[in-house]
Parts: sequence; structure tokens; C-alpha cells
Amino acid sequence: MMRVEEYKRGRGVDRGRSSTPICCLTHSSFTFPSAFPQALPTDKGVMMAARCSAQAVTAAIDELGVQAQVSIASVNGPKSVVVAGAEAEVLMVMRQLGQEGKRLSVSHAFHSPLMMPMAEEFRAVVTWLSESEALSSADPSIPVVSTVTGSVACAEELADPEHWVRQVWSPVLFSGALEAALDQWSGEPSRPCVALEVGPDPVLSRMARPWVAAERVAAWCASLDRQSKVDDVGGIEQAATTLDEHLNQASTLCSSLDLVFSNRKAFPWQAPPHPLLQHTQVIEDDGVTRHKAVFHDALMDLFTDHTIQERCLFPGAGFVEMALAAAAALVHNGGQMSNAAVTLQEVAFREPLDLEVGSVLVCEVPADGRGVEFRPAGEPDHVVCSVGRVSHGSNSASTPPLFPV
Repeated sequence: MMRVEEYKRGRGVDRGRSSTPICCLTHSSFTFPSAFPQALPTDKGVMMAARCSAQAVTAAIDELGVQAQVSIASVNGPKSVVVAGAEAEVLMVMRQLGQEGKRLSVSHAFHSPLMMPMAEEFRAVVTWLSESEALSSADPSIPVVSTVTGSVACAEELADPEHWVRQVWSPVLFSGALEAALDQWSGEPSRPCVALEVGPDPVLSRMARPWVAAERVAAWCASLDRQSKVDDVGGIEQAATTLDEHLNQASTLCSSLDLVFSNRKAFPWQAPPHPLLQHTQVIEDDGVTRHKAVFHDALMDLFTDHTIQERCLFPGAGFVEMALAAAAALVHNGGQMSNAAVTLQEVAFREPLDLEVGSVLVCEVPADGRGVEFRPAGEPDHVVCSVGRVSHGSNSASTPPLFPV
């Protein structure tokens, strides 16, 4: 992985400060043995996300006596766990937990007992790699945190074939590994910590930000963010720029709103239209403005009281607030009116929107700003709420931001 320091020198922005990785971790090393599961049946297992503690899941599995069929696949946060295994037994665990859970779109029940049949074949491969010295026994130049143990791995562990074989069925201890990674940072204000996620989408950063203390990480950056069209170079540049900004400022202010809406971008001269309109993208082909709201752990805590018949539902008032803010923001950004009053007409609540950790709500406003539609991400034809007409008028009085920073 390119060092931020090297990138800055290459772009001529080196300012005499050293920016080097303090450690490296991966959510799962199953990309290494990814070819092996293809020999396993694809219809025998499932993976489901649950909003509870790992201890609660372990207790449920033990009470049901299904340890041979089900296990924890990953621990992504204090209340974010993925359960994997045989479908019937996984559903039993979910009922025991009193949750519906969210089924993940995967081909196999990774990191579960169902993966054991491929263990021997995989062990033979990694043993061969170890004997051929493809697995180095030298100390890594950058500390590597293992998600198998949730701690910094020594050279002997990384060179041990069994460490990699355990990846097959062991849970991914991401939250523990991230804590161990952050513990490598000295905590000095003069040396701010920036987390850089390398991958096609910053999913892990979104999961971690709600429960990682704000003072531990100065900023979260992504090597590639499809929602904001940031590529690898842009991600590295963002990390480097963020480091410079934090090194040049004496202190960083963080509002209580930032703790919940931690992935929004807030500037004193540009208030966000609404805290839930976290990610904004303008579709070049038709000029549609698309906002996305990601419901992470801390955000879900705000909605748990809005539970109707054991279903956590997004409130209708939330749709109205977001529609008003999105429509007003489009008019303001387009320069049509500096001070616009927005009126919503023909508001239709078509069906309830169930919420759980990881849910993503999309809000779309056409180029003319004359309507608003809401739908779950990835379901372009599934509209849950719509605004048929949006009208704009001017106010003579100065209007403050709808939702102050």
C-alpha cells in the first residue's frame, strides 16, 4: 500500500512532515482462499446480520445447542454481529434473539462450521506456501493486526499455516482488531490519526465511526468511494490533506450531532440540508440529485422507540423533513433563489420502511426540483414515499437553515 508520505512527495506537497501507516488490518482474509468454497454447495447456508452483542449471540447458540451448525461469523461493533451457518438453525438463533436480522447476499456461509469441508485442501495449499517461503517469517515493516485473534500478529503467527486455516471457520473479530490497531497510535495531538479504508466501498468505516471515540481518529478516508466518486488517488490525496489540516489547527470542535451523524460533511459556511442527507451525488445523464442515508448503530438508537407491532419503522415526519430540505437545497444550490420557501403537495406514503442497522434510504430529486421520491437502496422500482409536486416561493424575511449544524 502506498504511503501517504510517498504520495505527498510525488505530488510536490511534502511539507517536511512524516505520514506513515501505524499498522494494517483486513476485515477478512477470505479473499486468499476464495477459490476453495466454489466446490461447496451454495444452497446450504446463510449469513445474517444482527443488532446485538456477541455475548447475546453466543448465549443463544449455546441455549439451542446448535454449535455444530451455527457460529458467529464476524463481530463488527459492540452491537453489530453477523451469524452464519445452516439456514434453519440460523433462523432459530434469530428467533431466540428476538430479531428478524438482515440476510446478506453471499454465496456461502463464510466463517461458519459449514466451511469445514474445505479446510484440509486449504491447509495443504498454505502449508506449501509456507514451505516455499511465500509466507515470510520476517517481521513486517508495518504492524499487521489479525482479525482472527483481534490483536497485533507476530511474524511467527503470520508464517504459521494454521493461522490462515483458522480464517475458514473462525469469526472475524473486526471491532477488537480495530481497537488494537488504534492502540498503536501514540495519541499525541501533534500526530493525528487518519483511517484509510482500501476497497471498493467504505463499508467498514461507516460501521466503525459510530462507536470509535471521535478523539481517536481525526478523519476517515476511503481509497474508493463509489457514492462520492472518489478514486484511489483521490482517497490518498484526501488522507494527506486531512493530515495537513489537522496538523495546522490547534484544536478540533465536535458537536453532539457529529457523534450520531458522523459521516456527514459539515462546514460553518454551508450547513447540511438535513442530517440524514449524508451522501449526495448528481447523476450526470439526467441531472437527478441523489441523497443517501445510512442507518448505522448510533443512528438506529434514535429510531428504536418508533417500533410498531415489533417493526422499527422510519417515521413519516422524517420523509417530510428530508423532502423539504432536499428540495430547498436544490433551489439554493442552483442559484434560483437565495431565500426560498418550499411547499410539498401530493405527499404519498406508499408503504412502511423497515429499519435495521445497515439500511440505506435513497432520496431522489429531479433536475427541475418539482418532485421527490424515496426508495431503499438497490431497489430502483420500490418507491416507499413520494412527493408529487414541489412549489417554491420567496420569503421577505431572512430564513435560518432548516437544520442547524
